[in-house]
Amino acid sequence: MKYRMALLLFVSLAVSGCADVQLKPDEIYTITLPANPTTGYQWQIRKGKVPPCLKFLRKEYKSDEATDDIVGVGGQAIFIFQAVEKGKGQVTFDYIRTWEPQKKPLQEKTYRVEVK
Repeated sequence: MKYRMALLLFVSLAVSGCADVQLKPDEIYTITLPANPTTGYQWQIRKGKVPPCLKFLRKEYKSDEATDDIVGVGGQAIFIFQAVEKGKGQVTFDYIRTWEPQKKPLQEKTYRVEVK
């Protein structure tokens, strides 16, 4: 089986209410959202749904640098995707506390994606 090298083109998207993204097949891109897990909140892909044109690869967290060993410093939640086939869709992220499923998310961010 042949493996194709994915283009290592990373597109970092700033936080906004809704963003449009255009990609080519095999492109890798990231969505970076400000986060602070010490508050109990975390970003999650809404209902685990990712459109067929994308493949969710992984989620990472990078803590902001802090001086003097400060506890509770925020950071960045980083979601990494790969464009796998032509198509359109959207990915919505909810900033939630997982133990409070009945509550409305504190924040929501939606990204419309088109793979050409």
